[in-house]
Amino acid sequence: ETASGRQLWGQEYQRQLSNIFAVQDDIGRAVAEQLRGSLSAGATRDRHQVTKPEIYAIYLDARAQMRERRQAPLEEAYRLVRQVVAADPDYAPGRALLAEVISLLSYDNYGKLPPDRALELAKPHALAAIRLSPNAAEGHAALGLLFLDRPREAIGPLRRAAELGPASGEVRLWLASTNSLLGNLDAAVRHYRAL
Repeated sequence: ETASGRQLWGQEYQRQLSNIFAVQDDIGRAVAEQLRGSLSAGATRDRHQVTKPEIYAIYLDARAQMRERRQAPLEEAYRLVRQVVAADPDYAPGRALLAEVISLLSYDNYGKLPPDRALELAKPHALAAIRLSPNAAEGHAALGLLFLDRPREAIGPLRRAAELGPASGEVRLWLASTNSLLGNLDAAVRHYRAL
């Protein structure tokens, strides 16, 4: 388990090395069998976290464009993620990504969208992502990002996002800076270290 470092499963294999490929196959089968239960259970738990492969491909393209943090790629990400939401409005990660991209387009170096307008456009998508998939980090993270300039409003959603997705570097960064702005320096340092 990556969040805690706790071992979830293990097995010892003692064989003669006369056929290393047979040992490799045994280990592969055991790992696949162990993962089959945990992965399939996770995939069926929240239908709002999955979409059609072709929609997911567009979503991934939009995320890749968003990562460049420049106006032209962010505008392309906005165009792509709007396609995702139009094709599958119940896909929570798509809704969260749309909120994030709109928010980023209001930052000085990334776009020209006025912050109040960005909040008005993005907040319903962040809230929809949370409503559709309350136990996923993306919607909470998107809502927190919308309020980075209002740390008291950002801290709650960002904390929840970090609880649900402790490995997200972006969430840790946003949470660390928000804690810094609020004067919670010990918490800020903890999140910077986790980052």
